[in-house]
Amino acid sequence: MTQIPPNATPTRPGRTMVVLAIVVALIIAGLGYFGWRALKPDDDFSKPKPTGEKVDDSLAKFYDQSLSWRECGRARCTRVEVPVDYDKPDGETLKLSVRLYPATDGSPER
Repeated sequence: MTQIPPNATPTRPGRTMVVLAIVVALIIAGLGYFGWRALKPDDDFSKPKPTGEKVDDSLAKFYDQSLSWRECGRARCTRVEVPVDYDKPDGETLKLSVRLYPATDGSPER
């Protein structure tokens, strides 16, 4: 049988686990916060710009839409009206939801 030295301090495995759990929780919270900050759109996050391509007159109303962008989490969101059948632009339409996320590598084009 092993003898415990008289001056030895008993360890508390429960206390070690609590300290370890707190450290892990702080690390996870820190990573979550800084990860969120890295993906958060900056104030200078710009809206998409027109391409300048020629548009058939019957489709012009779709290309000339004034879109109302709003923040939605890490992205910018809007709704855009499009024809169900591009060969019949005066026919039925539907609205598509669009989400625009900023590039995470610092590049404005992506």
